[in-house]
Amino acid sequence: MPKIANGQLIVKVMAAGVNPVDAKFCWGDKLPQYEIFDGLAQRGVDGNVVGFDYAGVVVEAGTGSKFKKGDEVFGILPPMRGSYAQFVLAPEAGVALKPKELSFVEASALPLVGTTCTQMFNQHNLVAGQSLLVIGASGGVGHMASAIAHKKGVKVTAVCGSRNLKFVEGLAGEGNVYPYDGKTPVIDSLIKYSHEKQLKYDMVLDTVTSNEARDTTTDYYTLI
Repeated sequence: MPKIANGQLIVKVMAAGVNPVDAKFCWGDKLPQYEIFDGLAQRGVDGNVVGFDYAGVVVEAGTGSKFKKGDEVFGILPPMRGSYAQFVLAPEAGVALKPKELSFVEASALPLVGTTCTQMFNQHNLVAGQSLLVIGASGGVGHMASAIAHKKGVKVTAVCGSRNLKFVEGLAGEGNVYPYDGKTPVIDSLIKYSHEKQLKYDMVLDTVTSNEARDTTTDYYTLI
């Protein structure tokens, strides 16, 4: 067990969130694919624990902490700290009390995607009355962005697979969801749909498309 300093907590992890970045971390995804980098990514990640999100119970708090032993909390860790562990040494700045309405599992899925959405909306000044298009609205960032924007009074058009229609309607609002069937190119479908509905967007959030050539072999739109 590590020794803590002021501004830190030791938290017993009850649940940890799983994000694509955690899998990417394991094999150094997105490093340039040149021979010189062979093995470099693996050497960089060996011995380090992955994971950013967690929810758990405070075991120990530093002097003067606003948290106390036994508090149920959730939070996000800095890179290379790793939440896939029995205990984490957590900076207080990335910790909040867990709402009683949420289970540990539910709370552990929120921090990284919630932070991502909040940062994007703040950076782009998205406000009530504007319009947002979310592609991949049933994924981690997509479903959170749809819900937050809808609560902010933003007009949301959420794109998801047909099987996730009801789930996304519960977040973005009934009638605001475009279920993608995977039979025609998604952009072509969206252009036609937007023209028919006379929709214009102040912001487009595409959580699916990658500009990397190595990612173009899979139609991720059929998966989201």
